[in-house]
Amino acid sequence: MTATDPFPQNEWPWWLYTSSHDMCPPDKSPPDTSSSDTPFPGMWCDTWFPDNTYRASSSSPEISPSETPEMSFSESPGVLSSNHLSMGCDWPSIDSEPETELAKLESFLSSRPTDKDGKIVSCLVNGHPISRVCWNGEWYISGSDIAWCVEFRLRCSNFRVTSLKKIEEGVFSDLRSLTPANKGAMLEEAGSDFLAHLRKHGCIRSRKKQKVFVWGRVKHDEIFEKTC
Repeated sequence: MTATDPFPQNEWPWWLYTSSHDMCPPDKSPPDTSSSDTPFPGMWCDTWFPDNTYRASSSSPEISPSETPEMSFSESPGVLSSNHLSMGCDWPSIDSEPETELAKLESFLSSRPTDKDGKIVSCLVNGHPISRVCWNGEWYISGSDIAWCVEFRLRCSNFRVTSLKKIEEGVFSDLRSLTPANKGAMLEEAGSDFLAHLRKHGCIRSRKKQKVFVWGRVKHDEIFEKTC
């Protein structure tokens, strides 16, 4: 995620909303994602940020008051950068509590989401939202998010990261074993509804044909160890 505006002003993706009106911009109301009018009914995005800065839900159940953090909105909603979300929430430095954030990330990556969770837990890794998306009853993660997780873990382990491109090349090489044939990934055409959904909600940037990987089949620890 770059420090540019990934979403047009006043056109926030639905996964930034919650069922609580207190967490929506003044001029917005939480959308009904169960409606047939929703562009992608029945879809859930689960985006996790290590500092637990904000949470959002899709259709149901609602988030209880105890789970809903206090938030404020700037005059220009929709700007998501590496340093802040335009909701007025500043991200802590990676070096502030690396062990705590690393533990949260590893817990998230090892979790097993249930179908129709209806909840989005949001967390930021190096200014990049790591997302898992439910599509047709299966959970997926993008290759770029997997690479970002490796880069974050390297930084927390005091490795000097000099080339993200080399890290990505190594990660995608390790991911070659996950294919549609062994049900470890889906190969999506450039114009597929799934990739359009991922782009719309900021999960990917590329418009090219690409693999999207089954959440439970990605061996994050093995990929990280090979990168080291």
